[in-house]
Amino acid sequence: MRRIFFDIDTQHYFFDSEFLVQERRNVGYLTDYAVKERYQIVGSVETHDFTSWSFYTNANKSSTGQKQYKKPFCIKGTYDWLKVTDLPERTLIVPDVNFGLFSFSEQLKKPEYAFTQAFYFEKQINLAECYCFNTWMYQQVQQPIVDNQSSDQLEFILYGAHEGLFNWLPGLITWIDNLKSRKTDVKINIVLVKDALDIMESKLEQHLQTTLGLKEPEELTAWLTTNNVELKTTVEVTGKKPNKLTKFKRGTGNVVPIT
Repeated sequence: MRRIFFDIDTQHYFFDSEFLVQERRNVGYLTDYAVKERYQIVGSVETHDFTSWSFYTNANKSSTGQKQYKKPFCIKGTYDWLKVTDLPERTLIVPDVNFGLFSFSEQLKKPEYAFTQAFYFEKQINLAECYCFNTWMYQQVQQPIVDNQSSDQLEFILYGAHEGLFNWLPGLITWIDNLKSRKTDVKINIVLVKDALDIMESKLEQHLQTTLGLKEPEELTAWLTTNNVELKTTVEVTGKKPNKLTKFKRGTGNVVPIT
């Protein structure tokens, strides 16, 4: 079985709380575990600049005329924007742009990217709308399965900031359904690591139920079962208890920029 770890928005803005000490420890442990076991890591980084249409501090609107009035957050280069743990040594951070003539899929074929431990995609709203992330999912996951060049048994391990993760989850389910329409025997299991989120474990199901627009807990249970989504702890995912002495630093790492 192929396992892919999805590290969603594990940044200081979302995780700097005195109530999330264990959750930060688990986030770091999951990433370290994936690196040591040589599992692929794919993540997102909520990224803005001061001109973002999301902020109340300016009058800019999105390309579709939308306007939000949020307090500025996750401005690139600030402390809030940084990851709460060090990044793997061979990390590629990909900007949130449609490269046009510059093909991201062609970049992925370069030899220097063959041993990339982690791909992190900058995003402004929903990961499902990120052009480069979708390109990566198509080229590195979907197409090899369709072409019978990769295992059709997959497990997606999800952890990080609950808002970005829960908003992306329906899009991920749709992506899986589309893949199954092309490759009917593919089996994909989703694991939501309930003690590695930026909310208390006791509030997880309530938040997820609200995000999905479900009215009753029984509806959430049915949704999870139908879509092969499991709620597990870090220990259940890794088979090991996180080291209590694990230290967390600012997200630095050796970053390989796209040029």
